[in-house]
Amino acid sequence: MEAEYIALYHASLNAAWIRNFFEQLGMAFDHPIQIWCDNQPAINVAKGEAPHKKAKHFDVKVHVVRDHIQRQITDVTYVPTEENQADVFTKPLTRQVFTDSVAGLGLYDSPASPQSDIAEGPSIDDFVDAPDS
Repeated sequence: MEAEYIALYHASLNAAWIRNFFEQLGMAFDHPIQIWCDNQPAINVAKGEAPHKKAKHFDVKVHVVRDHIQRQITDVTYVPTEENQADVFTKPLTRQVFTDSVAGLGLYDSPASPQSDIAEGPSIDDFVDAPDS
């Protein structure tokens, strides 16, 4: 829960920076920036809905997440783990879950074989000097 909450802190800081940047360009937001999280205890602490005994030792600065939510700069929403496309970057996944996550992120479909899309090129032997005869 602590790691997820700290990740929310960093995401919230970045969202606030993005929001301020766009406002300086004259493109104000009329709604909070959505942050997705798959950890319900972290969301509850961020929204101040339920105190968590493990949150007592958190550095005060990370609670800026609460301030951003109250000021409607950001909003944190739960995303079930099975639907969390970011897991492709952080967890080992089954082939099907990996393929679904990659497709959901709009990335290319993985090839059937790791070598199928690699063109024949020079081998290491082409770069190593042959012994003098």
